[in-house]
Amino acid sequence: MDMIRITSTQPEQTYGLGKSVAALSRRGDCITLGGELGVGKTLFAQGFIEALASGKVKVTSPTFALLQTYDCQTAEGAPVAVWHYDLYRIERESELAELGLEDALAGNHIVLIEWPERAASLMPSDRLEVHLKLTGEKERLISLHGSTTWRNRLSALRRI
Repeated sequence: MDMIRITSTQPEQTYGLGKSVAALSRRGDCITLGGELGVGKTLFAQGFIEALASGKVKVTSPTFALLQTYDCQTAEGAPVAVWHYDLYRIERESELAELGLEDALAGNHIVLIEWPERAASLMPSDRLEVHLKLTGEKERLISLHGSTTWRNRLSALRRI
């Protein structure tokens, strides 16, 4: 997997990185968001989804609902559904059948998954892994690991 690291010192930078990754996304993409509680996973997801929804939606954390779906458009203008999962409250992978995670991953959607380790055996090998880690009071190190389909797309982020 290809990898880049970005330091974020302000919430706007984390949100903006989500927007930048959204501009590179395509139908069928899976993007996982890992890191400790409160590190900025949902903030990244908000930037991502709001960019593809042209700011026409209010993105909330699906912590209690477990899944939120949004009607969006790819950067090229093609319609796409974004399925945003928050698996924090999942205790067993068997609980995921009711959420349609396998169907979402097999579909033509863009799937964002917070707490992907709760569904590790279901994660596709072709994905972008975003991991956020606090390195200071307000500083985050954001690592992006991409499979081969992300290699060229991630190179665009290096120019940011």
